[in-house]
Amino acid sequence: TASTLWQTNNNVRAMAYAGGKIYVGGEFTSVRPPGSALGTGEVSRTYLAAFDATTGALVTSWNPVLNGKVWALAVSPDGSKVYAGGDFTTVNGSSRGRLASFSTATGALDTSFKPTAAYRVTKLATFGSTVYLVGSFGAVNNVVRNRAAAVNASTGALLPFDPNVTSDPNAAIPTPPDVAALAVSPDGTKVYLGGRFTTVGGVPNYGMAAVDSVSGA
Repeated sequence: TASTLWQTNNNVRAMAYAGGKIYVGGEFTSVRPPGSALGTGEVSRTYLAAFDATTGALVTSWNPVLNGKVWALAVSPDGSKVYAGGDFTTVNGSSRGRLASFSTATGALDTSFKPTAAYRVTKLATFGSTVYLVGSFGAVNNVVRNRAAAVNASTGALLPFDPNVTSDPNAAIPTPPDVAALAVSPDGTKVYLGGRFTTVGGVPNYGMAAVDSVSGA
Protein backbone atom coordinates (compact mmCIF):
# COMPACT_ATOMS: atom_id res chain seq x y z
CA THR A 1 0.00 0.00 0.00
CA ALA A 2 0.98 3.63 -0.35
CA SER A 3 2.80 4.92 2.74
CA THR A 4 3.79 8.26 4.24
CA LEU A 5 7.32 6.84 4.56
CA TRP A 6 9.90 5.40 2.19
CA GLN A 7 9.54 1.64 1.96
CA THR A 8 11.48 -1.29 0.54
CA ASN A 9 10.15 -3.88 -1.90
CA ASN A 10 11.31 -6.81 0.24
CA ASN A 11 12.54 -7.72 3.73
CA VAL A 12 14.95 -5.63 5.78
CA ARG A 13 17.43 -7.87 7.63
CA ALA A 14 19.83 -5.39 9.25
CA MET A 15 20.07 -1.77 10.36
CA ALA A 16 22.84 0.45 11.72
CA TYR A 17 23.18 4.12 12.67
CA ALA A 18 26.00 6.60 12.14
CA GLY A 19 26.28 10.35 11.63
CA GLY A 20 22.59 11.10 11.30
CA LYS A 21 21.91 8.27 8.85
CA ILE A 22 20.18 4.91 9.15
CA TYR A 23 21.81 2.22 7.01
CA VAL A 24 19.50 -0.57 5.92
CA GLY A 25 20.35 -3.96 4.42
CA GLY A 26 18.23 -6.88 3.34
CA GLU A 27 16.55 -8.64 0.44
CA PHE A 28 15.15 -5.58 -1.34
CA THR A 29 16.14 -4.29 -4.78
CA SER A 30 14.29 -0.96 -4.78
CA VAL A 31 12.79 1.64 -2.46
CA ARG A 32 9.59 3.61 -3.03
CA PRO A 33 8.95 7.27 -2.09
CA PRO A 34 6.22 8.37 0.35
CA GLY A 35 2.75 8.37 -1.20
CA SER A 36 3.75 6.50 -4.34
CA ALA A 37 1.60 3.61 -5.49
CA LEU A 38 3.08 0.18 -6.15
CA GLY A 39 5.31 0.22 -9.21
CA THR A 40 5.61 4.01 -9.38
CA GLY A 41 8.54 6.20 -8.44
CA GLU A 42 10.68 3.23 -7.36
CA VAL A 43 14.40 3.90 -6.94
CA SER A 44 16.92 1.11 -7.43
CA ARG A 45 18.73 0.11 -4.24
CA THR A 46 20.25 -3.35 -4.45
CA TYR A 47 20.18 -4.78 -0.94
CA LEU A 48 21.65 -1.69 0.76
CA ALA A 49 20.39 1.88 1.29
CA ALA A 50 20.73 4.87 3.60
CA PHE A 51 18.06 7.19 4.99
CA ASP A 52 18.16 10.43 6.95
CA ALA A 53 17.64 9.42 10.58
CA THR A 54 15.48 12.47 11.34
CA THR A 55 13.32 12.90 8.25
CA GLY A 56 13.42 9.36 6.82
CA ALA A 57 14.36 10.73 3.41
CA LEU A 58 16.44 8.55 1.11
CA VAL A 59 20.09 9.61 0.94
CA THR A 60 20.31 9.75 -2.84
CA SER A 61 24.11 10.07 -2.96
CA TRP A 62 24.66 6.83 -1.00
CA ASN A 63 24.17 3.97 -3.46
CA PRO A 64 26.51 0.94 -3.47
CA VAL A 65 25.47 -1.79 -5.93
CA LEU A 66 25.57 -5.35 -4.58
CA ASN A 67 24.68 -8.62 -6.30
CA GLY A 68 23.27 -10.44 -3.27
CA LYS A 69 21.40 -10.09 0.01
CA VAL A 70 22.71 -8.25 3.06
CA TRP A 71 22.12 -9.97 6.41
CA ALA A 72 24.39 -7.96 8.70
CA LEU A 73 25.51 -4.36 9.25
CA ALA A 74 27.87 -2.81 11.79
CA VAL A 75 29.44 0.63 12.11
CA SER A 76 33.07 1.31 13.04
CA PRO A 77 33.62 2.81 16.51
CA ASP A 78 34.48 6.20 14.99
CA GLY A 79 31.40 6.14 12.74
CA SER A 80 33.39 6.55 9.51
CA LYS A 81 32.68 3.09 8.07
CA VAL A 82 29.75 0.72 7.79
CA TYR A 83 30.50 -2.98 7.35
CA ALA A 84 28.11 -5.27 5.47
CA GLY A 85 27.87 -9.04 5.46
CA GLY A 86 25.58 -11.43 3.63
CA ASP A 87 25.37 -13.47 0.44
CA PHE A 88 26.86 -11.01 -2.07
CA THR A 89 30.01 -11.71 -4.09
CA THR A 90 30.42 -8.39 -5.93
CA VAL A 91 30.10 -4.72 -4.97
CA ASN A 92 30.12 -2.04 -7.67
CA GLY A 93 31.43 -4.73 -10.02
CA SER A 94 34.40 -5.58 -7.76
CA SER A 95 34.81 -9.00 -6.18
CA ARG A 96 33.84 -9.16 -2.50
CA GLY A 97 33.44 -12.41 -0.59
CA ARG A 98 30.29 -11.73 1.44
CA LEU A 99 31.97 -8.90 3.37
CA ALA A 100 32.54 -5.26 2.47
CA SER A 101 33.22 -1.88 4.02
CA PHE A 102 31.83 1.47 2.90
CA SER A 103 32.31 5.13 3.76
CA THR A 104 29.35 6.27 5.84
CA ALA A 105 29.68 9.71 4.29
CA THR A 106 29.80 8.83 0.59
CA GLY A 107 29.05 5.10 0.20
CA ALA A 108 32.42 4.59 -1.48
CA LEU A 109 33.68 1.01 -1.33
CA ASP A 110 36.75 0.51 0.88
CA THR A 111 39.35 -0.89 -1.52
CA SER A 112 41.70 -2.12 1.24
CA PHE A 113 39.13 -4.24 3.12
CA LYS A 114 38.71 -7.49 1.17
CA PRO A 115 38.21 -10.53 3.45
CA THR A 116 36.38 -13.53 2.03
CA ALA A 117 33.88 -15.72 3.86
CA ALA A 118 33.12 -19.08 2.30
CA TYR A 119 29.37 -18.78 2.87
CA ARG A 120 26.70 -16.52 4.37
CA VAL A 121 27.58 -13.94 7.04
CA THR A 122 24.60 -13.37 9.33
CA LYS A 123 25.85 -10.94 12.00
CA LEU A 124 28.69 -8.45 12.46
CA ALA A 125 30.08 -6.58 15.45
CA THR A 126 32.96 -4.14 15.81
CA PHE A 127 35.29 -3.32 18.69
CA GLY A 128 38.46 -1.27 18.38
CA SER A 129 40.30 -2.41 15.27
CA THR A 130 38.42 -5.73 14.99
CA VAL A 131 35.38 -6.84 13.02
CA TYR A 132 33.72 -10.00 14.35
CA LEU A 133 31.59 -12.07 12.00
CA VAL A 134 29.38 -15.11 12.40
CA GLY A 135 27.16 -17.13 10.11
CA SER A 136 27.05 -20.36 8.14
CA PHE A 137 30.59 -20.29 6.76
CA GLY A 138 33.36 -22.83 7.35
CA ALA A 139 36.32 -20.73 6.25
CA VAL A 140 37.48 -17.12 6.06
CA ASN A 141 40.33 -16.05 3.78
CA ASN A 142 40.68 -19.73 2.84
CA VAL A 143 41.48 -20.71 6.45
CA VAL A 144 39.15 -22.94 8.48
CA ARG A 145 36.88 -20.89 10.71
CA ASN A 146 33.71 -22.71 11.69
CA ARG A 147 30.83 -20.22 11.92
CA ALA A 148 32.75 -17.49 13.77
CA ALA A 149 35.83 -15.41 12.96
CA ALA A 150 37.44 -11.99 13.29
CA VAL A 151 39.31 -9.79 10.85
CA ASN A 152 41.30 -6.58 11.03
CA ALA A 153 38.94 -3.65 10.48
CA SER A 154 41.29 -1.87 8.06
CA THR A 155 42.97 -4.63 6.06
CA GLY A 156 40.54 -7.55 6.39
CA ALA A 157 43.42 -9.79 7.54
CA LEU A 158 42.28 -12.87 9.45
CA LEU A 159 42.86 -12.74 13.22
CA PRO A 160 43.56 -15.66 15.64
CA PHE A 161 39.99 -15.60 17.05
CA ASP A 162 38.63 -19.15 16.47
CA PRO A 163 35.73 -20.39 18.63
CA ASN A 164 35.22 -23.43 16.32
CA VAL A 165 31.45 -23.67 16.53
CA THR A 166 30.12 -27.10 15.52
CA SER A 167 27.36 -29.64 16.12
CA ASP A 168 27.44 -33.31 17.02
CA PRO A 169 27.34 -35.32 13.76
CA ASN A 170 26.22 -38.39 15.72
CA ALA A 171 23.12 -36.76 17.17
CA ALA A 172 19.80 -38.52 16.65
CA ILE A 173 18.74 -35.68 14.37
CA PRO A 174 21.94 -33.95 13.23
CA THR A 175 21.53 -30.34 12.16
CA PRO A 176 24.08 -28.08 10.48
CA PRO A 177 25.52 -25.60 12.99
CA ASP A 178 24.76 -21.93 12.48
CA VAL A 179 25.48 -18.77 14.48
CA ALA A 180 22.75 -16.15 14.21
CA ALA A 181 23.45 -13.85 17.19
CA LEU A 182 26.56 -11.91 18.18
CA ALA A 183 27.52 -9.36 20.82
CA VAL A 184 30.73 -7.97 22.33
CA SER A 185 31.03 -7.13 26.03
CA PRO A 186 31.38 -3.42 26.86
CA ASP A 187 35.04 -3.88 27.86
CA GLY A 188 35.79 -5.87 24.71
CA THR A 189 37.10 -8.94 26.53
CA LYS A 190 34.30 -11.35 25.61
CA VAL A 191 32.25 -12.22 22.56
CA TYR A 192 28.82 -13.79 22.99
CA LEU A 193 27.48 -16.24 20.40
CA GLY A 194 23.98 -17.61 19.91
CA GLY A 195 22.45 -19.95 17.38
CA ARG A 196 21.98 -23.57 16.40
CA PHE A 197 25.04 -25.44 17.66
CA THR A 198 26.04 -27.96 20.33
CA THR A 199 29.79 -27.52 20.76
CA VAL A 200 32.22 -24.59 20.94
CA GLY A 201 35.93 -25.35 20.89
CA GLY A 202 35.10 -29.03 21.34
CA VAL A 203 33.21 -28.34 24.59
CA PRO A 204 29.43 -28.90 24.87
CA ASN A 205 27.60 -25.58 24.62
CA TYR A 206 23.99 -25.66 23.49
CA GLY A 207 22.89 -22.62 21.58
CA MET A 208 24.79 -19.99 23.60
CA ALA A 209 28.41 -19.39 24.53
CA ALA A 210 30.81 -16.70 25.73
CA VAL A 211 34.34 -16.79 24.32
CA ASP A 212 37.57 -14.85 24.70
CA SER A 213 37.60 -11.93 22.27
CA VAL A 214 41.20 -12.54 21.18
CA SER A 215 41.60 -16.31 21.02
CA GLY A 216 37.98 -17.45 20.84
CA ALA A 217 38.54 -19.92 23.70
